[in-house]
Amino acid sequence: MRLGSYIGRHRILVVFYDGEAGAEKNSTLLYIRENYQAIKKTGTVVFGISTAIPQLNRVDIRTTGSKQIGIHPRKPFPFPLLTDLSPVCKVHHQWGRYDETLKRPLQGTFLIDRVGLVACVGRTPKPLFSPQQIIDEIISGR
Repeated sequence: MRLGSYIGRHRILVVFYDGEAGAEKNSTLLYIRENYQAIKKTGTVVFGISTAIPQLNRVDIRTTGSKQIGIHPRKPFPFPLLTDLSPVCKVHHQWGRYDETLKRPLQGTFLIDRVGLVACVGRTPKPLFSPQQIIDEIISGR
């Protein structure tokens, strides 16, 4: 998957989340899922990226519930959840979302504008300080 095919046509939200915990444990992904139709209407596309294996991402994208007693139904994620294979984590490294000391991927959310610009510190993309606030601004048309 290449982000380049969306640049010039869409704003892009990229959410790096903890693949071990899963998409259901990431507050930003949950907020986006709940507001996805409003986000989509603005022409913004969303991608989640983690080290979770593709099979787990497919479960989160497709899941609509469980037939097991005591397990509450889960809503599917209506946007792609992508895998950045561990231990290389090439995409995490490119976005500054890898802690070399702890040898562990980091979480973070980024907004790429329609012309392909993203906030940076030096040459490293800078994650959003308040993703939910930015998402609300996107929804409100700002």
